[in-house]
Amino acid sequence: LALLAHDDVAGAARHWGTRAGDTRRLLVTDRRAASRVDLAAFGRDWALDDTALHEVCSATPRHRARGAGDPLLGYAITGRDGRQGFLQRLAVAPAAQRQGLGLALVVDSLRWMARWRVERALVNTPVDNQGALALYERVGYHVLGERLRVFERSLA
Repeated sequence: LALLAHDDVAGAARHWGTRAGDTRRLLVTDRRAASRVDLAAFGRDWALDDTALHEVCSATPRHRARGAGDPLLGYAITGRDGRQGFLQRLAVAPAAQRQGLGLALVVDSLRWMARWRVERALVNTPVDNQGALALYERVGYHVLGERLRVFERSLA
């Protein structure tokens, strides 16, 4: 996975301002719809179900979950730990991609982190996900030299 960092969260939040578009709070009752969006966006191997979405929200001391579209077409989960922030998950249904929903959710994420004085934000995406890489770079993330690797080991 490519690892990207944003070192000027406050500046990005000021730059993008209110151009974030419409996002709304992602409620617990939205998790089933969010997991359907996730499956459509990432496929079976990488999709998150309701339980996994809850675990993403619990992975950091503080988080914000936002949705876009009615019915739900995209969502983002952002977390923070002190002055470090994380765009933990971003998913947009394939039919709704490249229509501004991902941008709205990423900008919302940056604005939330800026309000909490986060100094550095991180996000990861597959190295071949050109759409996501372009989106993140558009708002000021930059690719770091190191990569993340995901391993699986059966305990059975």
